[in-house]
Amino acid sequence: MSDRFGSVTMKLDDSGAAWEVACSRCPWGTEELLETGFDGYLGVENYSLVESLAQDHSDRHS
Repeated sequence: MSDRFGSVTMKLDDSGAAWEVACSRCPWGTEELLETGFDGYLGVENYSLVESLAQDHSDRHS
């Protein structure tokens, strides 16, 4: 499963248990979220939170 929000793609990782995000316009993505303390929030059950982070980041490029 994957979704796209402007420049940000959100998809399930290989285990199917967590979300991976990546921006096509800058280096922002999963690694940056992990470094800023969001590691506990990337689980598959937190779709709406990760979607919000992805949408907010994409809006910065608008």
